[in-house]
Amino acid sequence: MNTTDAPEPGSETNPDPLTGEPGSHPIGTGMGALGGGMAGAALGAMAGPIGAAVGAVVGAVAGGFTGKDLGEGINPTREEAYWRENYHREPYYDRAMEYEDYLPAFRLGWEGPGTYVGRAFPEVEPDFERSWRTGRGGSRLDWNKARHAVEAGWTHVFQPEVEPQTLQQAQAIRPMEKCHTCGNTYDKAFQITASGETYTFDSFECAIQALAPVCSHCQCRIIGHGVEAQGQIFCCAHCAKHAGVSELRDRA
Repeated sequence: MNTTDAPEPGSETNPDPLTGEPGSHPIGTGMGALGGGMAGAALGAMAGPIGAAVGAVVGAVAGGFTGKDLGEGINPTREEAYWRENYHREPYYDRAMEYEDYLPAFRLGWEGPGTYVGRAFPEVEPDFERSWRTGRGGSRLDWNKARHAVEAGWTHVFQPEVEPQTLQQAQAIRPMEKCHTCGNTYDKAFQITASGETYTFDSFECAIQALAPVCSHCQCRIIGHGVEAQGQIFCCAHCAKHAGVSELRDRA
C-alpha cells in the first residue's frame, strides 16, 4: 500500500534548480544559466573544444546563480503596488490611459533584469519590443508609449529603495506658497529677489508682470535689456525715437 502523502494544494515549495531551496525564481536562474553558459563557452573555446565545454558548464553555473540572485531580489507584489501608486506621476503619463494600460509594460520591465543578466536596457530593447507586440494583452499603449514604462520598470528594480514622495508628503514638507501677482497657491512656486525685496511667483508670466519695466512709449513689458535715456526706459530705439530721443540706436 502506497503511504506517500500528496502535497496539499498551495504547498508546493518551488525548489531552486541549483540549490534545492524553496521559493526560487526558475526563469531568472534559467536565463542566467543560458547567458553564463554562452559567455563561458566563448572564453573556453580559446583552449579548444574541451575548454569550450568546460567553460560552458562553469559559465552556466555562475550565470545561473547570478540570474537566481536577481530574480529573488524582485518582489512582483511590491512592484505592482509601487506602480499603482506612482504611475500617474511619470513624465510620460497619458491622462487618457489607465493603470491597467501601463501595468503590462511595467511588468515586462521589472522581469527583465533576471532575464537579461548584465545587459543594459538599450541592448535588449528590440527584444522587449517584440515581446510587447505579442504579449501586450489588453493594453492600449503602442510600443512608442509603452517603452518608457518598460524602461521605468526595468530601472526601478535596481533602485527599489528610492520612493518618490506623494503629493501630500511633498506639501507637508514644503507648504504651498502664494503667488505675489495672481494669488495662486502652488507647490512649485519660486522666489526672486530684486532691489532688496523678495517676491514669490507661480510662473514666469507673473514674475514678468510684477517686475519687468514698462516701455515709456508703447507700454509693453520689457523682458530684454531695453534702452535708457533721460531717465526713461524703452523696449527699442524705435520707441525712443517716437518719444523724442534720437541719439539711441538698435545697431551701431
